[in-house]
Amino acid sequence: MALLLGGLTPSATAAVQDFVLTLNASDLGMDPAGLRDIVPEMQADIREHGGLGKALKQALADSEVSTTVDTTEWSNVDGTVDVTSGGAGLAVTIPAGEVSTAGWWTGFAATVIGWTTGYGLRVLCISGLTSTGVGVATIPLVCTPLQTTVTGIMTALMTHTFNRTLGTPAATRDIIIAGLLGLAGGFLWEKYLAPWAKENLAAAMRKVGTWIRSRVPWVNSWLGSGAAEGADALGEQLEELEDLLNEAMRDWGGLRTSLRVMPLGDSITYGVESSDGNGYRDELYDYLKASAPDVDFVGSVKAGSMSDRDNEGHPGDRIGEIAAFAYCTVPRYQPNVITLHAGTNDINQNYNLSQAPTRLKKLVNQALTHSPRAAVLVAKLIPTGKDGLQPRIDAYNAALPGIVEDLQSEGKHVLLVDMRRVLVSDGLENDAHPTDAGYAKMADAWYGAVLQANAKGWLQSPLPEQADAGCNPTESPIDDDPGTDSPIGSGETALGEGWRALGVIASGYGTRVGRTIIAELNGDQRADYLQVAADGHFRASVNTVGTPGQPDWVDVGTYAPAASDASTPIDVNGDEVRFADLNGDGRDDYLLAGSDSKVEAYINFPGSGDQLRFVRWGTVFDEESFSRDNLRFADVTGDRRDDILRVGAEGAVHVYQNMWDPNSPPISSESQPPDWGLWLNWAGGTRGSSLEAVRFADGDGDGRADYLQVGVDGSVHAFLNRGGGGNGSFEARYDWAHSSGYPRPYVQFADISGDGKADYLVVYDGGAVRAWLNRGGN
Repeated sequence: MALLLGGLTPSATAAVQDFVLTLNASDLGMDPAGLRDIVPEMQADIREHGGLGKALKQALADSEVSTTVDTTEWSNVDGTVDVTSGGAGLAVTIPAGEVSTAGWWTGFAATVIGWTTGYGLRVLCISGLTSTGVGVATIPLVCTPLQTTVTGIMTALMTHTFNRTLGTPAATRDIIIAGLLGLAGGFLWEKYLAPWAKENLAAAMRKVGTWIRSRVPWVNSWLGSGAAEGADALGEQLEELEDLLNEAMRDWGGLRTSLRVMPLGDSITYGVESSDGNGYRDELYDYLKASAPDVDFVGSVKAGSMSDRDNEGHPGDRIGEIAAFAYCTVPRYQPNVITLHAGTNDINQNYNLSQAPTRLKKLVNQALTHSPRAAVLVAKLIPTGKDGLQPRIDAYNAALPGIVEDLQSEGKHVLLVDMRRVLVSDGLENDAHPTDAGYAKMADAWYGAVLQANAKGWLQSPLPEQADAGCNPTESPIDDDPGTDSPIGSGETALGEGWRALGVIASGYGTRVGRTIIAELNGDQRADYLQVAADGHFRASVNTVGTPGQPDWVDVGTYAPAASDASTPIDVNGDEVRFADLNGDGRDDYLLAGSDSKVEAYINFPGSGDQLRFVRWGTVFDEESFSRDNLRFADVTGDRRDDILRVGAEGAVHVYQNMWDPNSPPISSESQPPDWGLWLNWAGGTRGSSLEAVRFADGDGDGRADYLQVGVDGSVHAFLNRGGGGNGSFEARYDWAHSSGYPRPYVQFADISGDGKADYLVVYDGGAVRAWLNRGGN
């Protein structure tokens, strides 16, 4: 780099010769072609801003590093950038008439040097990353921030130099490192730029120092002896800085603290709809593992296929419900990093939204009280394409910066994490859960926030874990009362006074197996949990007695009755699988319903211990041909044997009554299937009913399945079975359950408590189940 000034004083320079600053490729050890390639961009930069002076002002504004230069008095100095005569570099030229003796000229000159050096370091960055095989699309995301940062750093250094306010080499090092810390807000720095900077930055700064010392006489002729003495001192410091910078770069840029991370939140934390069930957690774990000496994910939930599956993600839970779990698990695990994404379900359920940010603040305070060494990273909610929900998300997100600022003003280690890179096109058009690509973007944002917390000095060694003291999650002090502005309905819960909210009673298997079904498998009258895979095999967990109203699930294994049948194994499509009790023993059997309603049955008999055993019965229904979509199973007569229901497009029902004689010989593939007695017009349908709206379950505990009509908002009208059409008809219970706010396809009914009455269930796509206990309905 050479500074050509011509003349002995600024006034003489202005009168006699242009001001020319050249940067040769050899000065910083770079390829001349790369430096030449950058010239058109610099020329476009000047044209876009209407002059060199305005381009330099914008460069300082973009850098957000240098605060040492006051640009308010600058004239819009004209100037050009071009390739040097030898083609080995670039030259910044300011016409002689533009060179000034005014006080602002020193800062302007410092900025010219900083701007040019920034472009030079960008060329080094591009060439360095290209040689490592980094994708073309990634390089600008890394090297452009480096350019703006170096512009600010060098401007600050040169301004201090010219004003004789530069301190020790350590101070110079700190200016450089502080500027580079601004790049630590994203994973790109740690993944791509930090390795390059550790190898090249110190040497580049030494070369800049060598150049500055060689040009002291020219600086003296331009800005006087004081500036020249400062330039000589700066050059010496930059030359001596190499070891200090190398040491700083070795120590900085990694996470030197062991991390105990609690992913905390809802189904997005759990990883619903990700192909491996991990959501963002596996990518985040990999990033952290490469940077920190030790990483441990913690939580009471296990989900996904990754090696460290622990998390505190609760599908379907609102902020207050998440806080109830955190009330127990945060003090137990003592995480020093908490990644918090919560509020989606408050918005989905339109649950007291005006107070949702306040509830989140209470949750953060609760977590920090219970784990005082934690840095809490609070995410803005990712977007959605669902009708009407994005304005609610926007309003909620808009309140979060103020919440975080309040917490920070109290000295608390809380950061806001912007998930703006996650787009509706990342699988969120009709769902709340992103695709794998969207989850990867979330991991990037979380990792950037961890680096930012590290740069602030917030990451502390975690305290020892505490023994589980049997905490009851319902003890959380967070007030989650719906409040007077909630439209979710009157009564004790969203569904009304006839229901008791149990929250999420099953979280699924982590990696989504397939279609979730609630059925009675072991004859204890409490419905069990199972997921059916695409090939027809299923994994099951039986419902055992836990905390009142809260089942404990015991995994009893994986079964493939059709494929395992030694006599006639068959291939199965998971869409064919149904469960119903055909022989009245209280255990639902494994059924295959063909596209034309033909039904094959495998009877569920007691196995060894908790294991299930299935015996093929063969084709049990082949009387008429109608679409499988119209086929349902339910016991409408109260004889404990499920009947076959044919449901019309508008909700009308014909019944094929199960006439099997329980005194018949033992069931086998050779025994006779049941007879079916056709009962026409058992139910004629109701106003507003449809095939999609109808459910059949025993709502009042009399042993007979009732006719339930589910609205698009999850509300329910019940028509209690008093004998059915022609035999006692139905008793209407309108608004038997108020709106839950969940879409109709999510709503199922099954008795999970064993009291004989079907409870209201919301079964999420990912397999989580939320329940309301039936206390008689409204």
